[in-house]
Order: sequence, then C-alpha cells, then structure tokens
Amino acid sequence: MVDRLSAVRESLRANGLDALCTTNVSDIRWMTGFTEVFDSERAHLAIVADDLALIHTDSRYSDAMRSRAEDGEWAIDSTPCRHASLFAAKLAELPHDGAWRICIDADIPLSEYRALTAALAEAGIEFEFVEGASPARALREVKDSSEIELLYSV
Repeated sequence: MVDRLSAVRESLRANGLDALCTTNVSDIRWMTGFTEVFDSERAHLAIVADDLALIHTDSRYSDAMRSRAEDGEWAIDSTPCRHASLFAAKLAELPHDGAWRICIDADIPLSEYRALTAALAEAGIEFEFVEGASPARALREVKDSSEIELLYSV
C-alpha cells in the first residue's frame, strides 16, 4: 500500500500539514491495507509524516500487524503507553523547524485531545492542530481499480 501512503503524504504537504494523527479505524485500514486485523475498537493510532509511518497498537493486535507490515513501509509499535505519549516522543525524534501543523480527527474524544495537547507541550513541541477529515478519508472516497474489482466480486 505504498501508493496510498505516498498519496496521504502528498495530500498533507499540499494542505500545509506536517503530520497526521488518527485513531479512525477505517482510515488506518485503508492506509495500511492490512486485512483481518481490525475490529471497531479505537485501539490503534496511526502517525504519518514525511519520514514516519507508524501504527501504535496493543499486544492483542501487534503480531498480526507485524506479519502484514512486511514491506517495511509501516512500523508497528506496541509499547505499553498512551497514544499521546508515543506520538509526542516520535515527533520529538524527527527534525522539524517551527511549529508542527498536525491533522487530527474531527471526532477525536476530548480526553484524547487533552492528552495529545499535554504530551506535546510536555515534550516542548510547538504545534497547531488542524481538525477535520484526514487526507486518508478524502482519498479513500475515490476508489482505485483494485477497490472497484473487490466491490464487484462480493
């Protein structure tokens, strides 16, 4: 699913965004192309930036995800910590000038929003959240030929 990841990164750049932070299972499933891994639980966080494509999940899902992430595009991290803490730590590792413009889900729970805000501030990261539909959501609305084929094969 390298093309999908590239398309998300291109959309981020085109919209003046530096990173995507999403727990939307449909968006994560589409971006990764992982099958037979997800349920409806928001147990996963996807982080996409120019130099990072990472899924933070818990041990219930990590083995299945790692077996599907064989192309090396997606890193799988099952460190037992809050999504917000891992997100801040990963951004802190990346070179960046100025404030990060971060796309977050429009329907992010308030507790997650507050946790992200606190973790980024604690890490000393300047940031601005841009709320709205993620680039993945907009991109997955337009079906490619393989997706159309799947729709007709059901």
